[in-house]
Amino acid sequence: MHNAPMRTFFVAGCALLSVGCASLSNMQMADTLGRGNFQVGVETGTWSAASATVPISVSNGNPSFLPHVDVAARFGVSDGVDLGLRAGLSFLELQGKFLFTRPGDPHLAVSLAPTAGGLLLPGSGSAPVQGLLNIAVPVLIGIKTSGGSEFVIGPRLQNLILMSGTSTVYGLGAGVSLGFAIRFTDNFGLMPEASIVVPLVGASAFSSQTNTTSLTGDGLFLFQFKLGVLVGRFRSLQPPNNDLKQAPPPTIPPPGQVPISNQPLPPEGNEPPPPTPPQ
Repeated sequence: MHNAPMRTFFVAGCALLSVGCASLSNMQMADTLGRGNFQVGVETGTWSAASATVPISVSNGNPSFLPHVDVAARFGVSDGVDLGLRAGLSFLELQGKFLFTRPGDPHLAVSLAPTAGGLLLPGSGSAPVQGLLNIAVPVLIGIKTSGGSEFVIGPRLQNLILMSGTSTVYGLGAGVSLGFAIRFTDNFGLMPEASIVVPLVGASAFSSQTNTTSLTGDGLFLFQFKLGVLVGRFRSLQPPNNDLKQAPPPTIPPPGQVPISNQPLPPEGNEPPPPTPPQ
């Protein structure tokens, strides 16, 4: 009986592994939040896979569509660094973001946003551990609009490590995401984003994320679309010329007051001789 809680945890974890998938999306701006700012994102969408070698058909499971829901929370540690946590059908994921451009630049933001997550379950006997590790390395390029919104382009490398029994399968993929973070107020925004990843090494690791056996991994493409609701504090908008120092206005003397000349006095000892008195 003492193994009942562990058995329940194992069964629940296996059920989560059967419906969960590694996230392919970023769902955040390229710019950081700013020191002390906090933001929560609710992400809903779909995750799908298709094979170029299998005709697209609902009957054979190509493409395969799965719902995908996550919740993320991010905090501005400094003006150039954010840390965050995402949980849901992406399992549990740690997030970071490191800004390369000037914080608050009104035109462009470029950052590195690595993530690491997954789910590991204890096993027994010849299978001590089983689960999934997902490590993504995206570069976020944000092109800003006048209202603080961003078009976000995110090229990425995706690493998947599957552990089952005594076998370990590694997969490496390359992809890109396109999103538009719409900033309505300083505390609310929406972000639609579409992502695609193509396996480069170990396609079987990526094909195992689908719920169908018809996708063999040959010519496999992974897609994800999400719509995120961003609630919390964005970075404050700065005027474009905020770092230009303006000269103070000239001082105008009050009426009736004679302005003081700033012309230098002649040096001492060089006074002109007094005029000659008339004869």
